[in-house]
Amino acid sequence: MRRARKVFFGVGYQNVEALPEDAVRAYLEPLVGTPQAARDFQRWIASLHNRDLIAVEDELKRLAVPTLVVWGTGDIFFRVRWAYRLRDTIPSVTEVVEIEGARLFFPDERAADLIPHLRRHWAAYAPSGQ
Repeated sequence: MRRARKVFFGVGYQNVEALPEDAVRAYLEPLVGTPQAARDFQRWIASLHNRDLIAVEDELKRLAVPTLVVWGTGDIFFRVRWAYRLRDTIPSVTEVVEIEGARLFFPDERAADLIPHLRRHWAAYAPSGQ
């Protein structure tokens, strides 16, 4: 499990050793817990393509709810420029927040860095009377 932790999560987490064993199992078992699941996961990964993300761009341009974009600057999969591309695409983005050094799965390991921004955003855009 230690090797799997590094292989699967090493680039998405800053401190992969702190990821609890039960979380590792919960993430991995549906993806590679059986030979068929592993083949399905491999096919899914191979099928990912930029065109799939671009395909939703028109819908994003029509998104009309206050949107907070929070981005980890250490994410090697989705560089910070994508946060600003979202800001420029979604007309209702209220703010872009950069979490210094955070990687893809930062909400798991650095929730304390995310929560204040979420609370501020939710408070600013809460329905009247709540």
